[in-house]
Amino acid sequence: NNYNSCAGSVSQNFANKTGGSEKLKFAVYAGSNLVAFSVHDDHSPETPTGYANSVLIGFEGAFVMASNKFELFLRAEYENIFPKKVANTFVEANTVKDVYKLKYSTINFALGPRYNFFINDKTKLSADAGLGFSRAFGHIDFTRSYTNAGGTYTSTESLSLNGAIFATLGIVYALNDAFTIDLRYVSNRNYFSTATASKSTKISSLGVTLKYNF
Repeated sequence: NNYNSCAGSVSQNFANKTGGSEKLKFAVYAGSNLVAFSVHDDHSPETPTGYANSVLIGFEGAFVMASNKFELFLRAEYENIFPKKVANTFVEANTVKDVYKLKYSTINFALGPRYNFFINDKTKLSADAGLGFSRAFGHIDFTRSYTNAGGTYTSTESLSLNGAIFATLGIVYALNDAFTIDLRYVSNRNYFSTATASKSTKISSLGVTLKYNF
């Protein structure tokens, strides 16, 4: 017999519940963005900022530290931007009007850390920041019209889009273990390539998504 048996006592194990174990978690989400869009041209004034709506769906994986306070997340999403025009009119020797029309979609990837603030056992508020890469598919239609005493002359060009680096900031509110609401800002992206070096896009977004956690 061991000491506890001889002493007439029963041994008891005490578990350390102050921390958990590292884990992976996965989620899917969907939502909408308000997209701010303008075009800068070295040879003419920058267009006013226009606003378009987009819809997106995505997948997120996160590595959760043992403390449950820190995470490292990876997001992959598809975003479709509804067509939008921005126009700029200015006067040189002629009256010139530039019109840009967006018609594109993107695949976006983002990676970064997240910190969790626990409100109670099931509710938490989180803040995260990350860097990402966005690949645009589609083009921007560019139309320039010259107007003078002789009439109006118009030229049209399709400007192809490429990839861009961006930063993202997010605030995440967990309703319960299954559902969270994300408010997310994505910084300006320039989707034009070196072939259109005199032009650059300024495209940023602010959006809300509903996320379901597996």
